Amino acid sequence: MSVIITGSAGNLGRAVTSHLLDEGYSVWATVAQHEPLDFITHPNLHVSSVDLLKTDDTEAFVNGLDAWHGDQPEAAILLAGGFSDARC
Repeated sequence: MSVIITGSAGNLGRAVTSHLLDEGYSVWATVAQHEPLDFITHPNLHVSSVDLLKTDDTEAFVNGLDAWHGDQPEAAILLAGGFSDARC
């Protein structure tokens, strides 16, 4: 089974990502542009820097899932704690 997790480099995101990887899931993780892409190393982890506040970036990420491995994740986990627009 595969899952998308947003905010994977945060405290909760890192714990959820690690747990799901340990359980055998394939994880497509998103991180904010200022966060490292190598926060966890695992063969079933695919990390992308995505600005989820930008519709075009989010759409490109979702559309790119097929290109990576030819399958769409069965679930998504939105960790919304990091969603704040500093420009406000």
